[in-house]
Amino acid sequence: MATSVRETWQKELRILLDRVEHHPSADLSEERQRIVVLQQLIRGGTGDPPQHPS
Repeated sequence: MATSVRETWQKELRILLDRVEHHPSADLSEERQRIVVLQQLIRGGTGDPPQHPS
């Protein structure tokens, strides 16, 4: 099952990266945040979004 989940994450990541590449001037903040999370998940990280200083 882990393989299919990882493949789903990779597919979603490719879609988001393509969207950012083809629409660089669009406000894609949420997509960029999701890209970071997906990259962490694929690498085996926690998937928690990075913490920004307050």
